[in-house]
Amino acid sequence: MGFTDPLPDYRGAGRLAGRRALVAGDFEEDGPGAVAAALAKEGAAVAAAGDAGRPGVVAGPLPVVPGPESGGRAGGAPSGVERAARDAARLGAWALALHCPMGSETACRAAVAHAALEFGALDVLVAAAPVGPGAPREAVAWLVRAARDFMPAGSSVVLVGGAWAVDPVGWARSLGGPLRSRGIRVETAGAGPAAGPEERARSCVAAAARNGVPSPMARG
Repeated sequence: MGFTDPLPDYRGAGRLAGRRALVAGDFEEDGPGAVAAALAKEGAAVAAAGDAGRPGVVAGPLPVVPGPESGGRAGGAPSGVERAARDAARLGAWALALHCPMGSETACRAAVAHAALEFGALDVLVAAAPVGPGAPREAVAWLVRAARDFMPAGSSVVLVGGAWAVDPVGWARSLGGPLRSRGIRVETAGAGPAAGPEERARSCVAAAARNGVPSPMARG
């Protein structure tokens, strides 16, 4: 089965070449997968972290096989997080898939640690919290707090969506306060709730590209 580009109209310009990114969220929706693809097209190494639909399985890495559809869920269908990492790999990125139920602080911390171990550090964190009733808004704070020790000066944290707060911009300021002295920028993606996957992906890339210095270690 041939590869279907998740963002066929998006052309990367190398704006994130050498950067190491973690995208965390609900990959059963279109948004996080599109963001991962855009980051890959811009030259970043990409780790995708989300619930892979494996109850009882410890949070951690999943195989990334850039070939035929395969996965570990019932029926053999790959999860959204596996598809996102596979697509990033097919687009030429160093890619990692991570099983991470977003309602678990332990899982969020484990995802950050695995991504940082794989890439050596993190230059970009995109936190796309799940939406809807009961969405674990705490996951954004867990991810940011876990990632800050692995992010060098010049790194970027990009918050996507407003599921975690009535005032997402205010929340970005609150989370960003302790990171400012480390040279880490925290901001929202700037795309509204009605934005499509490509528009949101472009906003995330623009936000991530506003800060930071490329690392020579981001290509595998």
